[in-house]
Amino acid sequence: MSKTPRSLSGRVEGEVIIHLTEGLSTTPVRALYALSRRFESDIEIETVAGAVAGAREVFNLLLLGAAAGERVIVRCVGPDARAAFDAVVAILGGDQVDG
Repeated sequence: MSKTPRSLSGRVEGEVIIHLTEGLSTTPVRALYALSRRFESDIEIETVAGAVAGAREVFNLLLLGAAAGERVIVRCVGPDARAAFDAVVAILGGDQVDG
């Protein structure tokens, strides 16, 4: 069901389907913000349309408008990128997309 995300020396990224009923609304965005403060890595979410927001940018995350069922790219760069990636996927309620 899931494929190992690409990982290059402190960088992990992969495509994830959002399984939150409300999509990236206020509650999950607040959770992403709180999560981002626990990791050293930079965390970004990118929509299929190419809009990008960092996990510490609450307003910009809300502006992404990512809905339930939408695919997004989660990108984490830093010393704890793998752990940050896994935590973001858990918040989004999703699974990484194969291939």
